[in-house]
Amino acid sequence: MSSDLSETVTSDTMASDLSEPDLTETATGLLWIGFIAMFGSFLVFYSMLRATAPGKRLFHVYTCAIVGFAATAYLWMALGHGYNMVNGRVFHYARYVDWLVTTPLLLLDLGCLAGISTEDQIMLVFLDVLMVLSGMAAGLSFGPSSLWMWVLGCIFFLPIVYDLTFTFRTQAKKVGDSVAACYDKLVVITVVLWTAYPIVFFFGEYSGLLSTTAEIGTYMILDVTAKCVFGFILLTSRDSLEQSTSGYSPTPLIA
Repeated sequence: MSSDLSETVTSDTMASDLSEPDLTETATGLLWIGFIAMFGSFLVFYSMLRATAPGKRLFHVYTCAIVGFAATAYLWMALGHGYNMVNGRVFHYARYVDWLVTTPLLLLDLGCLAGISTEDQIMLVFLDVLMVLSGMAAGLSFGPSSLWMWVLGCIFFLPIVYDLTFTFRTQAKKVGDSVAACYDKLVVITVVLWTAYPIVFFFGEYSGLLSTTAEIGTYMILDVTAKCVFGFILLTSRDSLEQSTSGYSPTPLIA
């Protein structure tokens, strides 16, 4: 009897996990908007890269890669892929694959702008990867397991916030006034928006208080602002880029 009950529960769980996503037209439309914003930004940033002299394109390369990877993820999701059904709810793991690549690149943009040492950049990237992997594990779990992984991801996030807010900012001021002014704009965008992501997860994937459509829309707005707006501010700050690449910054992590 116990064995039969166990098999029934397992079968029901699998059926739930393998069911089709119940996404509204609005949710799908929001994913398409995300793709258009990311791919449009990629085209603009790439044209800016081609118009920049060789040897001064590092920030353009990072920023093109950020929106390029994000555009790919959004197109995949908009086409109806890149998800699992977890506890009866759509979980888009594709966005976490995107974040595993794009969030380290965002940190490298900030690190190179502020003239941060290579080892400090590497440490922050490792913390970021651990944070995203913890979030992915939380999304693929449910109940207490999901909450514990979410808490772990938040713990990995704390030193990132500290370094961006204090360590990197102090170093940016040493590079020059233009760099410091640009960095201050970018770090506010980054810290505020990145702090919003675990909040959306808690009320969306974890507790279900946010509808799937509201969750997708909120993530899309956060992604577009954190990547596209970030990129436009950075790449149009010519004095800051010139000051940062004038010889003060250490060898970048990815050249």
